[in-house]
This record gives sequence, structure tokens and C-alpha cells, in this order.
Amino acid sequence: MASLSYDSMTTYVDLIRLLKSDLSAMQPPYRTEPPDSLPVNIHDFLKLSLGLTDEIAKLAWQELRITAWSHNFSPVETLAARTKHIQAQLFFGAWIISEHQHILPTPSDPGLLGSILR
Repeated sequence: MASLSYDSMTTYVDLIRLLKSDLSAMQPPYRTEPPDSLPVNIHDFLKLSLGLTDEIAKLAWQELRITAWSHNFSPVETLAARTKHIQAQLFFGAWIISEHQHILPTPSDPGLLGSILR
């Protein structure tokens, strides 16, 4: 995971934890471990939010999914994480929700979230 900074890894884990209930709802009820791969819309959201290449985003899931899945946020932690990552949720979430209808421009520069937050 040399291509991801520590901040990017913690953001990735936070975002997965925020999306855990959505991801869990897509699995059979008896399955408690994280899915083997992410749905395309979630993968794209994480990739765009963090300015990752497709391959690095896939590797991040494979390497960080157990860590992200192992902890459930408390209500206070959920609120803090949602507040901390509101820009990603609003900007990239709208793009993903549109099912790639591109209601927002596709970011062409890696790390766009970082420049938005500065």
C-alpha cells in the first residue's frame, strides 16, 4: 500500500465504515465478513474521492477491508466521520448516485478531494 498515504488509508477506512450497512444489506444475512469485491458504484466513489487509480482502489479494498469491517462506529463516531468527510459524500456521492450520468464533471486530477478540502 505504498501508493496510499496514511491520511488516505484512514479516510478509506472511515468511508468504508460509513458504507458498511449499505454493503451488508447487499449480502446474504448469514454473511458477516466483508464482500470479496465492492460494487462498482462504491468502488468508483472511493476511487474518485481519494484520487486513486482503478488498480490501487482494488488493492486498497483487498488490503483494508478486514480492518474497515472489524469496527462499527458508535453514533458519535458516525456523526464525526460524516462531518469530516462531507465534501466527498456530497461531491462524489452525487456523481455516483447519478449512475454515471455525469451530472458532475468526472475529476481528471488525482487527489481532487485534497484540493477541494484545502
